[in-house]
Amino acid sequence: MSFPKVIAAALAVAVASAAPGWAQEIAVWDAPLAPDMLAAQPAEVARLLSEQGYQVKSLSTDDLLDSAQLTPDAVSLLVIPTVGVYPSQGVATLEEYLKSGGAFVSLGGIPFDRPLARSEGRWQLASIPETAPGKVKVIANFEDVVPKLIRLSGGAMGERMWWETVADEAGEGKCLQLRLDDLAQYEYVGFDMKATGDATYTMLHFRARGDDNTPLLGLEMNEADGSRWKMVLPLSTKWRDYNVFIPQFLSYATEDRGGPGDYLHPERLTNLLLGFTRGMVGGGPHMLYLDDIERWQFVPPDRDALVLPRSIVNATTAAYGKLVRAPEDQAPALLRLFETTGRFEGASLRGTGEGGICPLEVSVPGAYDGWVLRVAEDDGPAYRNVVMSKNRIARVAPVLEARKDDRDLGAAAAVVIAHDGELAGASCASFALANTNLLAEPALKDTVLRTVDYLMRRPRIIKLSPTFGVVEGKAEMTLTATIAAPKLDVGAVEIELRVESLDGATTLARGGSEAPQPAGPTTETTLVVAADKFDPAHYRAVAEVSGAEGAVDREVLTVDTTAVMTRLCDFFVAAQQEDGSISGAGCVDQRAARGLLAMFEMTGNEAYRDAAIRWGDMEIREQREDGGYRMGYGITEAGEACYVADGGEIAIGMERLIKYVPADRRQAYLDSLRRYFEYREDFRLQDGSIAVGWVFSKRYTQEGGDERSETPIRSDKSFGFVVGCTLAAGAGLPHITGRAQDREMAMRDAQWFLDNKLKATSVFGEAAQWAHYFLDDEAIRAALAERMKDTLLPSAAKPNGWWYAAGGRSGVTLGALQYYHTQIEASPEARAAIMRGLYYTVADKSPSGLLKVIAKGSPNADEWKYLCYSSISLAEVLQPLVTMQDIAGG
Repeated sequence: MSFPKVIAAALAVAVASAAPGWAQEIAVWDAPLAPDMLAAQPAEVARLLSEQGYQVKSLSTDDLLDSAQLTPDAVSLLVIPTVGVYPSQGVATLEEYLKSGGAFVSLGGIPFDRPLARSEGRWQLASIPETAPGKVKVIANFEDVVPKLIRLSGGAMGERMWWETVADEAGEGKCLQLRLDDLAQYEYVGFDMKATGDATYTMLHFRARGDDNTPLLGLEMNEADGSRWKMVLPLSTKWRDYNVFIPQFLSYATEDRGGPGDYLHPERLTNLLLGFTRGMVGGGPHMLYLDDIERWQFVPPDRDALVLPRSIVNATTAAYGKLVRAPEDQAPALLRLFETTGRFEGASLRGTGEGGICPLEVSVPGAYDGWVLRVAEDDGPAYRNVVMSKNRIARVAPVLEARKDDRDLGAAAAVVIAHDGELAGASCASFALANTNLLAEPALKDTVLRTVDYLMRRPRIIKLSPTFGVVEGKAEMTLTATIAAPKLDVGAVEIELRVESLDGATTLARGGSEAPQPAGPTTETTLVVAADKFDPAHYRAVAEVSGAEGAVDREVLTVDTTAVMTRLCDFFVAAQQEDGSISGAGCVDQRAARGLLAMFEMTGNEAYRDAAIRWGDMEIREQREDGGYRMGYGITEAGEACYVADGGEIAIGMERLIKYVPADRRQAYLDSLRRYFEYREDFRLQDGSIAVGWVFSKRYTQEGGDERSETPIRSDKSFGFVVGCTLAAGAGLPHITGRAQDREMAMRDAQWFLDNKLKATSVFGEAAQWAHYFLDDEAIRAALAERMKDTLLPSAAKPNGWWYAAGGRSGVTLGALQYYHTQIEASPEARAAIMRGLYYTVADKSPSGLLKVIAKGSPNADEWKYLCYSSISLAEVLQPLVTMQDIAGG
């Protein structure tokens, strides 16, 4: 029996054994709602499904709350025919149904976004209103109502925000324009909220837009007791209406406020502030427009049914830090599964071809309103509210994509299959359209039927994932596909796994392993591929489930390191500020600059080289009189911190730039490096170690403790990170200067690195890499190689997220691994770790991929580190030694 037939037989057993345990009926919720809340009439949905041969029954709203009625034994699939409406009290029952193997299709809106609550004996909508449901108190419309006092507040001397009323570009009257040439710390505009409404005026409404440099807006409200409450919302360059439930603001820097049961009281408001901090939006110029600031009267039938999206909680804590008292996330998993990246109007729809549901050639006629779906595919931030995650917990297959003005907006319909996490076992689909007659358009009706068919009658790929390891001394990748048998018996199918070239023209490996007879409705098959069979930097992994009528489901994972590195460098160029900074932190930006220089070498794109030089020129302009490199942080009105370690990392980038700057600028770079190393040596202690630099914290002094000084103090204590962060630049320096004393300094520090048993991981791995490459003492080079073998390889053998660890800094570890493998020893352990790191850093579906961070658009500090430090690694993978060789330009 051939391989495909073996797999076909195995899955046929899965189908046969699974089918009798499943109900054959589809249930349609008979929602008691007005037509404008329905995507389709329940009776019409039931009739359409019956015509397709399904058994269909109706469920009342009370039935949805009954765990005895909503079970996989009784209902194969639940159809929700509303525009985002669902009873809040029924979400827990639905979750248990899904985790037991149930499924649903939502025909409109963002699922569960508009909760129903039973109040006064009837079901009522309990969601945040889009239009004023009661009386309105106008705070400012900047035409009839302009506050007598518009207060401005900021956190630094010098440039401040200023305002004026200007004509709304849409021709709808006047609005408030706020401008700022350079944001130093924070700037807000404030409005008096006293006597603007009682406890029933729970809604804050306003319109706002920013510029390209201002993607976030911070809000603060104050109560009469002086308590402070915060919220951060996304901004775009287009006007957007914001409707905020005032009790959902998060307590900030106020002792004894914001605990369980406590909230911001609308009747006690005194002030409203709107603005931003440098940490939120960065320095440079900013523009903010505001209009129609109002309070609305709104009393929800169930306040607990209103859940603040976790994305807003995360954005607020990321912007304002530990002083925010964030509530524990008690929202049901289903409410956290579906969110939106924004509303669209008048968009076209087309098929994506994903899952074989709606073919690529299908274009839905007409213009549609709806929402771009965002689905939680992973298990949440790996740490400190970053977008990188440890695990992928769901497969998301976009079904329909919205387009407008020749631009892809994102998924307007998608299928979600949860394979891990709180909702493991759940299958569902959502059409996030605002239509109230979805089935009237034949193409949409056909897509709905295809989606139901996918969930009911077809085997589905739940998960395709690779693992990497060493077996019998050889590095290999193991692909595993998990397949769900259809709920209705449709006969045998075939499964194929393969690894192929990026264009799909060449199959590098094909096959799998025989699947055992499953105990339940899923089965697995695997494909083992030796590392020498494919390029781990460029490949596609494909799983296909095929039947008599051809492919019925397909999942593709793509690793394209060149494409990701190109996009990353383009992102750096676009993000660069006028002063030359990129993220704003010098030790981070030097790695972006080095990544840009490497890609200039590989592509010849002069924009990359020029951006790197602009950064270097800025560092020279900003360099302190004593030779220390300014770090991009630690600057206060009382003085500034200046760490030797940060300067040492900046010096690596300055060394690399010497080859690329115009000849008449090279001496300025050499002089800058000389001044920094003189600064570094000035902190050399008698035992040969180096002190931290100018600091505020006394933990960096012999006195010790957590106390902070009001002014900078000179450190007299050393830590391992000082030499660990400066050894690389020290090792490269003698190849630029040719001076014997510079070589002796580097040799001494390399020995200090070894004697103090520093591990060659993360930034220290990069230090060991540079010292091994540039130093000419064979004993020290051998010791560094041994240190990398003993500490670098074991750390990267663990699939625990080392590629984004240490606040994103460990992205550079991948480059050190590549150096070890290509320059020291062709190690299968290093090879397996490189494959693992590349997959999680580069793959399009990785939960911790660089593409995910880039798509966010406004990285936080740790995400910037991950992007910049990883750029060095990707460059080294694409062209070994490109970030180090020919450092003197000779």
